[in-house]
Amino acid sequence: MTEDEIFMMIERDSMEKRRRTRQVLLEHGRPDLAEELDRNLREVDNGIAGAKATWHSISAAQRRALTILADGYELRRASYSRTKYDGYCAARKRDALGYTCPIGTVRALCARELAHVNGGALDPEKVIVVTERGKFVVKHGQQTPGA
Repeated sequence: MTEDEIFMMIERDSMEKRRRTRQVLLEHGRPDLAEELDRNLREVDNGIAGAKATWHSISAAQRRALTILADGYELRRASYSRTKYDGYCAARKRDALGYTCPIGTVRALCARELAHVNGGALDPEKVIVVTERGKFVVKHGQQTPGA
């Protein structure tokens, strides 16, 4: 049995369990719970549940830095320090935010693959940019229920 066949078998079993669970809820007169189950499983399948979990697992300082990065800014190492980063808008050339971020916050975002070092060979941590995963986490993670 190949790896693909095993994954297909697992996927079929999962779909069958979902179908049976939904059917049981409908048989017991709970279409509201069946709809909620469908919505929650769709969020899991689309990665939205993971984005929300990631958003809630990072610190407030990391959330602020990630939000700034996702708004089109990049973090550049401050000229006065090796351990601080300033916000910089690449599109407007030198539009500083007045935001300073410590290197620990940046490294934590990079470890979660929410941000990426983009400084080049001589100083890789000189510039920090957001990743697609980081944008996805900001977009879906900070949404409130019902919004």
